Order: sequence, then C-alpha cells, then structure tokens
Amino acid sequence: MKLRTRAPFLICLALLAACDGQSREPMASPSPSALQPGLSLRDALPSPTPNQALPSMPPPLMGAFVFYEDFERGISRWRIEGGKGGVGWHLLHAATCGGRYTMVLGREMNPVADLVAADALLTLRAPLKLPAGVPLQLKYDLKGTVAPPEASRITAELRGGQGPWQPAAPTATARYPLMVSYRVDLTPRGGQQVWLRFRGATRKALGKHKGFYLDDIQVLQGGAS
Repeated sequence: MKLRTRAPFLICLALLAACDGQSREPMASPSPSALQPGLSLRDALPSPTPNQALPSMPPPLMGAFVFYEDFERGISRWRIEGGKGGVGWHLLHAATCGGRYTMVLGREMNPVADLVAADALLTLRAPLKLPAGVPLQLKYDLKGTVAPPEASRITAELRGGQGPWQPAAPTATARYPLMVSYRVDLTPRGGQQVWLRFRGATRKALGKHKGFYLDDIQVLQGGAS
C-alpha cells in the first residue's frame, strides 16, 4: 500500500526536477568571425541539431496546430529589439517542459544571476495567417519566479495589418514556479493576417534569478481543452 501511494509522488518530483530550466552546460557562443555586420549576438546564436529520439512538439491537446514555435531550432523567426543583453535562448535539462530550448527574459546566458534591467520587444518576423470560420486560440507558456514578481513582466500583443498593437492578455509577472499556460481567444480574428509580439521588461530584483521563461507559443484550431 505504501509503495502505491509513494509512486505518483516520486514521479511528480522527478518531473519537477527535470523542468528546472537551468542547464548543466552553457549555451555555445559563436565566434566573432561568424557575426555579420548589422547582426546582434542573439541573431547569430547557433541552432541545435534536432534530436530525433525526442518529439519536436507534444501531441496536440485539442484541434490542430495553425502555428507552433517551441524554439528547438533557434530564434531566427523572431526579431528582438532592445533587451540590452537581457534576452537569451537557453538550453533546458530535458524535454519535459515542451522542448529542450526556451526563450528567457532577464538573462542572456544560462547561469543564475542578477536580472539585467531591460525593455524588449520579441516580434514574429512574419504574420500569422488565421483560418476563418473555426474556433482559434493563442496559447503560450510562462515559468519563472522573481522577487518582487513585478520585476519581470511580459505581455502578448497583437495587431492586424498596419493597425495599432493591442494587448492580447493581461500582463504576466514572474510568479510561476511551475510552467503555466496563457490562452487567448483569436476566433474574432479568423480569416485575417495577424502580427504577434511579446513586450518584456525586467527591473532590479532581490537576489539572483533564473529569469522568466517564454515557451511553446501556439495557435490552435478547435474548442477549449
């Protein structure tokens, strides 16, 4: 009886440990010769070789994927403005958090450190083409704890065509020790081309931190799971 009771608990502990987000090996840095004029270090980050033994994405929880970005092949699909070294692309311990790589706000490199005070815009380089006449949801995952939580914030923003950028969801602060999912109803925007970006900000915090992780950005077609 005791063995049956403890087994699920031990499995949960193992999953939490694997979801830590701190890499044992530092992120590789490109050589100076690899950098091209006008490109930042972030633009020249190496892309990992996909590991065929691990799935590149988890099975869909609902409907079908219209768009999926899990950062496994780098961040070349994103334009990073601002940041001042406060945005990074990090290697995780394992694939239990929706992939082995994630985008991080607050640190450019892996080690736990003081947060870099920065404002950044993370913008998709191409618009999302949304199908019409079906339920649509934008979903993205966040993880990170900072003291105080307001020292690290991130907001998803959308715009159609050349219109103004508008918040798609309330601003999230770094108060999530475990990965959580934000969901936004995109059904009213069906049939449109929509631009997506994330506005991030970090300020002076107490102690050293791992940053605020942004991962598994999806547009899903179908009803709520």
